[in-house]
Amino acid sequence: MDIDMNQSIQEIHKMISEVYVFMKDMKHDYDAIVGSIEMDRQTIGRLLGVSESTLYRWRSAPNFTLPCHYHNDRSTYYVYDEVYVALKRGQLKAKGFDRIEAMQRMKMYKEGVIRGLLSKDSADPEMI
Repeated sequence: MDIDMNQSIQEIHKMISEVYVFMKDMKHDYDAIVGSIEMDRQTIGRLLGVSESTLYRWRSAPNFTLPCHYHNDRSTYYVYDEVYVALKRGQLKAKGFDRIEAMQRMKMYKEGVIRGLLSKDSADPEMI
């Protein structure tokens, strides 16, 4: 009886270890996807609920309130993680701007992108 119990416990431990490794790999893959999400001006403006002039003011602020990058063709893009951190820190402020609502839209967009990549569909910010 004790042998069967020990064997069962060892099998359960092995399964839990396999699930742990799988989950750790999935988190690594998920983090890699999220870290590579780039958004253009129109997308980020729609997600944050602000105009292009507000985006310009934020990215032109002396302390780069809104982190942005430029492609070789000089088009502006924003990295999801950097924008989300700026939102969480409360760096983005404007009259009538709802930070909590913007964070919720950002999360929905991220989930849409990830679902789209996993299902081969595209995440459309218009759907948000």
